Amino acid sequence: MCWFTDRKTAPWLDNVPSVQIARPDDGGSVQISAGAARFVPAWCEDRADCGLCDCGNCGPVIDGTLPCGGHGKWLTAVPFPLDRFVAAICANTTRPHRLRAKGWGDDGKWRWVTRPYFDLEEEQVQATARREQIMDRLAAVQRRQREAREAAEQEHLAAIEALLQRQKALVKPVVEFVYHEAGAYPSVARDGIPEFAMGVPVYLRGKPYAVICPVASRVPALRNRLAPLVLFAATERERSRIAAQAAPDQRVEVLAAEPSPTPAPAVPPQREQDGLTIKQAVNRMFGLDRM
Repeated sequence: MCWFTDRKTAPWLDNVPSVQIARPDDGGSVQISAGAARFVPAWCEDRADCGLCDCGNCGPVIDGTLPCGGHGKWLTAVPFPLDRFVAAICANTTRPHRLRAKGWGDDGKWRWVTRPYFDLEEEQVQATARREQIMDRLAAVQRRQREAREAAEQEHLAAIEALLQRQKALVKPVVEFVYHEAGAYPSVARDGIPEFAMGVPVYLRGKPYAVICPVASRVPALRNRLAPLVLFAATERERSRIAAQAAPDQRVEVLAAEPSPTPAPAVPPQREQDGLTIKQAVNRMFGLDRM
């Protein structure tokens, strides 16, 4: 079935198998002016590397080479005689077809097409599907890589924060340790610095004496500089990591950080509505406040 109209617009055009007809001004035979279409293929020169779809509108923006999904489009057929169209329908050489090629705003519309044009569109539809599958796989891989990088970054930041907390907690124990060992109070730097493997340097009489919690992975590059110093760690595990990277017989001491005392919450005395404490109210009830 095919719907015909000589109107310029009709609500069912594009939504059902239909064509527009028009009579030429010179009085010639009735022509098919719209509703029949031809597919014009277009491909990248290298089909394995599409260079025309880098705008981000064809799917997720990903890194890497993508195959060409085709850039062909449907065009309205050049007007031709109505009797030729009817003959083609009767000979089954043209059929109604819902357009599938995406990207030009015509997909989903009904057009009358011939088999060669259908085959050209089918080639592009399959190429587009393959491209989308590759894009989905690459996007999934790159999403996992991005999530792994973000997780590693968060883990790194957490490790830095934990290191800072350990260094801060060891300042007082280290000062006491050095005082009892050397008989003089040391001075402790405010922060860890690269020259001491990101550990906090401890000075005694103006000279480096110890390092609080150096980063084990940075120790090898500074092994000779750190060798004469005392290295402090907060746990046995940290001590083992540092000792494995330090010079042979490097002195690594483990000190337990004193937990910060947590003050007990102040409990206000319970009072009645008139301002008396419970004890005062009981004493008044039994006359004990007059004894």
